Amino acid sequence: MKVLGTRWHHTARVDPKAETAQLKSRLVVQGVKTIPFLSLFGPTFTPLPRWDVISLFFVLDTRLKLPVYVTDFAKAYLTQRAAYGLPQSGRAFHLKVKDKLDQLDFVSLSEGVTLYIGRRGGDYVILVIYVDDGLIAGKKALVEDVVGELQEDFDVTSAEPSMASSILVSVKSQIEKALKMHGFEDIKPLHMPIQPGIVYVEWDGEAIKPGEYLSAVGSLLFIATTRVDVQYAVGVASRYSSNPGPKHWELVKRIFAYLSVTRDVALEMGLSRSDGSGLVAFVDADHGGDIETRRSTTGVVVQLDGTTILTLSRRQSSVQLSTFQAELNAVVVALGELEWISSVISSLPIGNDAPFTSSTITSRPSTLFFRPPTSSLRNSTT
Repeated sequence: MKVLGTRWHHTARVDPKAETAQLKSRLVVQGVKTIPFLSLFGPTFTPLPRWDVISLFFVLDTRLKLPVYVTDFAKAYLTQRAAYGLPQSGRAFHLKVKDKLDQLDFVSLSEGVTLYIGRRGGDYVILVIYVDDGLIAGKKALVEDVVGELQEDFDVTSAEPSMASSILVSVKSQIEKALKMHGFEDIKPLHMPIQPGIVYVEWDGEAIKPGEYLSAVGSLLFIATTRVDVQYAVGVASRYSSNPGPKHWELVKRIFAYLSVTRDVALEMGLSRSDGSGLVAFVDADHGGDIETRRSTTGVVVQLDGTTILTLSRRQSSVQLSTFQAELNAVVVALGELEWISSVISSLPIGNDAPFTSSTITSRPSTLFFRPPTSSLRNSTT
């Protein structure tokens, strides 16, 4: 048996109005000293909702016209439970919350998805949990009942609800925090995140500020979750994190310069189209855009009734012989995403209260190829 040490962690949390500060102290186990397969901590995987799941929550919320409450599971990891710092703490907390929600007749949409839907007296309550925070959508009386039942086992608090026909997801505060953290507060603004025609390759010299580069790229990766306009540029910058050079640093600075002037841009969620367009994927790919590997880059945007719920920009895993093959590879990626999202939607216990139509993929080269007559897969469509 291995005995693990502990330490005290002290923090000061300031309220949003910055009027008072709350001092907190928590006992943290030195879980870093655990040894896999020797320390008896068992499975450690903890499911977290993907961004498309959170987006689906917003779409459902606006479709059903429900107010949204922000919740916090305070003191999630306590003594006599899985304490802070242990590798299995997050998983243990997730399983305990899931057991409680099962008792309250909430339905999880699929395995590993922390999006739950409950129905009481003909009304819906939707809950999404991210670690020890959550969003609850439902009528005030029902949400109060659910929070009250959760409080029997957890210290749960909820903020005042918000209600709107659509929801704006903004990362302005994160952008300003990142600009200050990395010393780019006074950077000269630019209006494009990446300059066309610039070729980026591996740097052969000594890495320039590798720690700071990793930190900056990490901040950009979080921001790019909802900022579709910088996803490609951030993806290119992240490829050179192991050995950044001067040109790579210029790209990172350029992305921050672009964000400094577009910090107010927000993603609008839940604004549905009247034509019932359903689940639609827009797909594109370059051909051999990466000069060193000659691999192409896939771009996918998935919308649900006009609301963007998923975007990705990803370098393909193999070299394609033509533009058509690069696009077809991107279509396969989009099909996988649509299949997963469709499986989540099909498990919604909402009947006809918020119906969604079938899936569509928009890719001109693939459409032309599969329209008769066709020839071999070696067709090149430019």
